[in-house]
Amino acid sequence: MTMHLTESQKRLKNKIENLFGIDDLFAKSRLPRYIDARMFFCEYLRTVDRLSLTETAQVFGRNVPAMCPYQRRFDSVMQFDIIFCGFV
Repeated sequence: MTMHLTESQKRLKNKIENLFGIDDLFAKSRLPRYIDARMFFCEYLRTVDRLSLTETAQVFGRNVPAMCPYQRRFDSVMQFDIIFCGFV
């Protein structure tokens, strides 16, 4: 049960999918590029769109505890991952 995305969120989703070379941001995959892409999109929803953690979890069709690692890991990944350096 994913929540409907706004047009700007859809555009960002498509850009993230292209950047990370993935087919579907919402695919249930544990490959690192999928995890990083979801983490980046989650951070955007939380900081720019100001969605709560519950609303963010609804967008992904997951529960809140599944979203917490994305939020916790984002800052440390931003410091050390080369892919994300262009977004800082």
